[in-house]
Order: sequence, then structure tokens, then C-alpha cells
Amino acid sequence: MQQYGVRRLLALGTTAIYCPDDRTSISRALIAGLIRIIANSSYHSILAIQEYFESVNDPSVEWMVYRLGWLSGTSDATAWSDDRNQGEAYAGPDVQWAHKMPAVSNLGK
Repeated sequence: MQQYGVRRLLALGTTAIYCPDDRTSISRALIAGLIRIIANSSYHSILAIQEYFESVNDPSVEWMVYRLGWLSGTSDATAWSDDRNQGEAYAGPDVQWAHKMPAVSNLGK
């Protein structure tokens, strides 16, 4: 990455990537299980993303894998506006996310 001047890298993952800080979640387990059964090669690609970023030992590159559990909605402007107005996004406590894999979700009600 140094060869190309990469200093910051954001990657999209799913909650099939398990982190030790994760709480037990039936929905997360079901989604990960479905991905594993229905799209096994995709599941292994997701795990390879996790393995790769856990092995990066270059502190000069700020990386983050944000993990999404379930994507819903549409792409039109009205839907985006409605979704934003329904609640805040929640990404855990106020911490620095460099070299981490936070799970991003809607704020729990």
C-alpha cells in the first residue's frame, strides 16, 4: 500500500465477520448462517477480508472495516430522507475507529 501512497482504507463487511466485542445476537447468527449456506464462496470471501485486515501490521495505513447487518430501503431521495429522519445511526461509543471493525446499525429503540 505504501507503493501507491495509500494512507486510509475503508472497506465494507457484514456482521458475518465476528469480533470479540460483539454481543450475542440471534439475527446476526441467522444472517451469517444464511450467507454460509446460500452463498458459501461469498461467506469465505467475507472471512478472508477479516483475516487480511487482522494481519495488516502497517501503522501508517488507517483502515476500517464497517460491518453492516441488514440493508433495506430504496435509493430514491425521498426514501433516504425518510430513513435519516426516523432515527440516528449507531456505531457504538465515541471512540476512534482506525484499525477496527465496528458493526453499524440503526439506533436501538
